[in-house]
Amino acid sequence: MNVNIENEKNKSKTIKYIVNFLIFLFLIWLTFHILLREQNMGDLFMLIRHARVEFVLLGFLCMFFYFFFDAFNLRRTLKVLGEKCSLWKTLKYTLVGFFFSSITPAASGGQPMQIYLMHKDGVKVSSATLGLVINLFSFQCITIGMELVSVIFLHQYMDSRYYCFVCDWNPLKWFCPYFINNRNFFQEAFYGTS
Repeated sequence: MNVNIENEKNKSKTIKYIVNFLIFLFLIWLTFHILLREQNMGDLFMLIRHARVEFVLLGFLCMFFYFFFDAFNLRRTLKVLGEKCSLWKTLKYTLVGFFFSSITPAASGGQPMQIYLMHKDGVKVSSATLGLVINLFSFQCITIGMELVSVIFLHQYMDSRYYCFVCDWNPLKWFCPYFINNRNFFQEAFYGTS
């Protein structure tokens, strides 16, 4: 009798995984269909064929390092808070957070899903929340630090108009009129020509 109940549970679990996988495949297809429906696929494939492989590999390597160090930082933070997590679990939390931040409006779904998964794995909700807040704080500090170093030491690469934008207390009063009145803003910003 117990064997039949166990077989039924395994069968329903397998069906659930298959249905979830099919829904996931459908959502991937729908996403690409919506994003690429007005694109010339021939041009897209030509761009992919002519892409420099070393830069694509470098991009994947940078993604891997980002995920790895984000997971390492989260693991270290959770360890200080008294929670034991392996690097693989924190890597799972990082990837899940990145995925759900990517598919939810305003990137609002990543952290709640990370907290849910951590709670499911036995991490206290308070520790998970504080760990993610500390992780976010360290990320923001590093980002702002890199920006300040760039502005201070690499300002010669910035046009004076854009340097004022960075140093202005209210950039909207400077940025909006210029952006609205100049259609070549991005070309000027990145290439210095119009």
